Amino acid sequence: MNKTVSSILIIVLILFTGVFAGYLIDNNGNINENDLNILGIEPEEKTDFTVSSEGPVNLGELIEDIKNNTYFAGYNKDTLHWMESLLYRDVFITSDGYLIMNYLDASKINSEYVTDAYIEEYVKCVVVENHSLGGNHSKNVYLVKNVENLGNQTFNLQDKA
Repeated sequence: MNKTVSSILIIVLILFTGVFAGYLIDNNGNINENDLNILGIEPEEKTDFTVSSEGPVNLGELIEDIKNNTYFAGYNKDTLHWMESLLYRDVFITSDGYLIMNYLDASKINSEYVTDAYIEEYVKCVVVENHSLGGNHSKNVYLVKNVENLGNQTFNLQDKA
């Protein structure tokens, strides 16, 4: 009898969980932010960034460049140690720093190398952590997640000449 009651409770719990999850997920497979607000869960705020389409760069390569290039002289060692702890990540370059993300998020951003133009990619993402690299040419270093590609714009370099 106890096994029967336990089995029924497990089945009811599984059904309740499925119905609840179905309620929270809209037709596109995205979590409905209005439902989260009703439940007292705030959605994560996203920030807009403009990145170069010439990426991603391997985080390990960027770290070595920071250590060895005089451009980065005087860098913040705590920030560099933090960056080293984020192994196996990709980096896109912004005008004021670096966006560090996992491979799946990086794959959402178009990556193109051209010689006669400059392509800016517009993204929106959640900033998990923000550190300053400091040094002679201070840069912000952002650890981000949930990247959303908003599009791009191409600037012809010959038009500027």
